[in-house]
Amino acid sequence: MNYETLTPTPEQEDPELHRLLVSLPSYMPSAGFEDRVLSRVYRPAPAWVRALRRGPSRAFDTRKVRWWIGGMVASSAVASIVLAIVATTHWMQLETTWSTFSKGIILGAWRDAIAITSDVIVFAARTVAQWNLTGPDAVAFGIGGLMVVSLSAWGLHHTMRQFYLEKVAPNARP
Repeated sequence: MNYETLTPTPEQEDPELHRLLVSLPSYMPSAGFEDRVLSRVYRPAPAWVRALRRGPSRAFDTRKVRWWIGGMVASSAVASIVLAIVATTHWMQLETTWSTFSKGIILGAWRDAIAITSDVIVFAARTVAQWNLTGPDAVAFGIGGLMVVSLSAWGLHHTMRQFYLEKVAPNARP
């Protein structure tokens, strides 16, 4: 008895029919059936993968992307024209604001960056001068420094190159 609805279960209503239904063979697919079927179904790669496969020169060669880039160019052109109009109409105010900004912030930041860079160079030069490197030691130090810079540049190049050359496995086809 189904106590939620107070109705008899199918087994209680017709036991003979229930026994025959239970005795029927099961036509349920075996384990792994979905994987076998889906391995034969062609699923196209996502659009961004197909664009990368075409190469960087053709990655943006779709109608939607061209419209998007065209819209960005047009909006940039309109923004530039509006900026030019505002700059010409309010030139005196902008000139005083820019001179204050450039003298106070940009020039100060530039001076600080130059001071920090020169302090680092002076510190490195004084540290190396205290080592008293002569002859083969100085040559080895120079070659080691060049190797560190070269290997760092090569590592950066190699790391960035891997992203663009990554091969995407093709989807299964029947």
